[in-house]
Amino acid sequence: MMISPIAAAWPSAVGTAAQNLSFHQAVDVWLLHWRGEKSHEIAAKLATNPLRVDAVLNERQHVGSREKAQLMRPKG
Repeated sequence: MMISPIAAAWPSAVGTAAQNLSFHQAVDVWLLHWRGEKSHEIAAKLATNPLRVDAVLNERQHVGSREKAQLMRPKG
């Protein structure tokens, strides 16, 4: 039985690289990030690639999601 090297190395990577995040998910990225979650943990929760999370946190995608998340962030 042949197992593809990609599937053997990282099974969750199959089909996730192309998974784009919605604006609402980008807001969730910020909220999770501020709670101390690591990028790979956030990516796993949102079923996406850590590079997508990085694009949000570096504001290359979904500009404005940070401000929206700040409005939703609990005070204190």
